[in-house]
Amino acid sequence: RSEINQLIRDARTCFEAHGWTLPPEPVWDVTDFGLGDWRKAGLVLVNLADEPEYCEKLMYAKKGMVTLAHTHVKKKEDI
Repeated sequence: RSEINQLIRDARTCFEAHGWTLPPEPVWDVTDFGLGDWRKAGLVLVNLADEPEYCEKLMYAKKGMVTLAHTHVKKKEDI
């Protein structure tokens, strides 16, 4: 868990360094895309909006992490 907490701290630092203002109580998520190894295929997410048909997230990945292509069938997707 301490590695996950550090990853979230790294993401927060990156967002703040680039001028992104986070919500007062951000909802964080670390995903491994169901593969069981977030260090290789992972992503840190801050949920900004999560509605039945739409979601908005800030995403962060450290160097070496792969973000897998994926879609959400029931959500509107930006292109």
